[in-house]
Amino acid sequence: MNIVVFDLETNGAGVSPNTESIIAISAVKMVAGCLTVTETFNTLILSLPTVPGWVDLKQLREAPSLKEALLNFSRFVGDALLIAERCPSEKMPFLHEASQSRGLPMREIRVMDSGDLARKLWGDPCLNSLYSIEKKLRLSEPPTRLSRLAIRTHRLGEAVQLMWRDLSPDFTQSPVNTCTGYLPDLW
Repeated sequence: MNIVVFDLETNGAGVSPNTESIIAISAVKMVAGCLTVTETFNTLILSLPTVPGWVDLKQLREAPSLKEALLNFSRFVGDALLIAERCPSEKMPFLHEASQSRGLPMREIRVMDSGDLARKLWGDPCLNSLYSIEKKLRLSEPPTRLSRLAIRTHRLGEAVQLMWRDLSPDFTQSPVNTCTGYLPDLW
């Protein structure tokens, strides 16, 4: 089973796709239960609203439009299972709203919340954030040349890899429930 672990950054608190915009997307692939750090997706997104101070304005001027970035991300994901922290409840609505508002046709994709792995593994209903999961696991330090978002995505990918392996070492079927999400269709 191919897996893509991702995160995104918005120009706000990350709670409302109607009032905030996606400004960056980062993802890493897992194949047969192993992170393939050579297969990563990292992009800033050309955006008009105010952006956080950590964004390099020179890189931002060279960034793709949100429509281009969404299509590129959908290509990167392919038919993989998509996993993120609070994936169905917070991340997917941003991707869905951004795609719909740009008139992009949608396709179904399987998605999972990384917190579901943690809750099944440790039985703690409060384990739902990367920070709380990191406290339970000993994660390696990702390469320092990565952006803040890419470092966070790499750490989440490693956490997913370790939790999944403890729950189901074969990586052929999900050890927790998945649900349906939507990404731009590639025609």
